[in-house]
Amino acid sequence: MTRREITAFLSALMRKKLNGKYYASEVTFNWGIEQGIVTGYEVKSCVDDFRSPNGHNLLFDKNYYVMPMSTRNTIVSQKHHAIGIYVPHRIDVTLKEEQENPTDFTSIEYTGAGFNDGWTLSCVDKSKLLDRNIPIASCLFNMLRSGK
Repeated sequence: MTRREITAFLSALMRKKLNGKYYASEVTFNWGIEQGIVTGYEVKSCVDDFRSPNGHNLLFDKNYYVMPMSTRNTIVSQKHHAIGIYVPHRIDVTLKEEQENPTDFTSIEYTGAGFNDGWTLSCVDKSKLLDRNIPIASCLFNMLRSGK
């Protein structure tokens, strides 16, 4: 798979996991603390994507990266301690097995719709609850503005 295909695959798995909950992709913010917990997910397809200055808009109460296990294993010591990580793995493969022998997504052919059947996302690193620096109304506005 290419970097773009890995991003599409991880995004599709995240939408499947959210199962009808409201979400927005590629949320942008215009720069207070309120009640409620807002959770943000950001897809990073590879180490270069993680190290890129683009994105990293994890400004919520709970924040997660969604990335392949091989990427997670490389960057885990470089991420902020409070940010959690979700990784994809085949349903018949345990998280421990995936960690020990990560899937090489660059060698898999992406077939688009239905490709995510047989795959799931699991949380390998839990997020810690943070104090959001922006009002919840701003979170919701930016999600709606960026949503599809």
